[in-house]
Amino acid sequence: MAKLKIILLFFLIICLNVLQISFLFKSPVLRYLNLTLILMILLLIFNKFKFALLTALAGGILFDLYSIFKPGVFFLAFLLTLFISYKIIKEFSQMSINSVLIVAILCNLVYQAIIFIIIWLVYFLNLQNFMVVMDRFYWFNFCWSVLANSLTIIMGYSIVKTLRQ
Repeated sequence: MAKLKIILLFFLIICLNVLQISFLFKSPVLRYLNLTLILMILLLIFNKFKFALLTALAGGILFDLYSIFKPGVFFLAFLLTLFISYKIIKEFSQMSINSVLIVAILCNLVYQAIIFIIIWLVYFLNLQNFMVVMDRFYWFNFCWSVLANSLTIIMGYSIVKTLRQ
């Protein structure tokens, strides 16, 4: 049964990445969603660390395949976000909708900060010729991404909690 769950999760991760690359990227609002990150955080919230680890590993590899950055940037970012988010979530004894909101925002901020730091490190180590410019477009995308991902995590949490009752 566990092997079937792993296969289904891996298939879900591939489908989410294809959906994100193919369709959501063209939408003016939905392009800010990071479906792999959302799934990973939801799995952590529901105490499914092994599945969240698989999501981070597979999602990081798939993101690196179509990324303009050096290979490994997203792989490392997802893994670091996973472990830091795990520590953040463990600080909450019970998950209410308010704590899920705080966790979602913090985990999204952690992910964005890790991506930014890794990309700058790669640039300063002369491994790539371009860097992220922190202009108004960056901050606009940053804020919308954190907001969209956090709201989607809250909706996913609410749906799963309702279905479990």
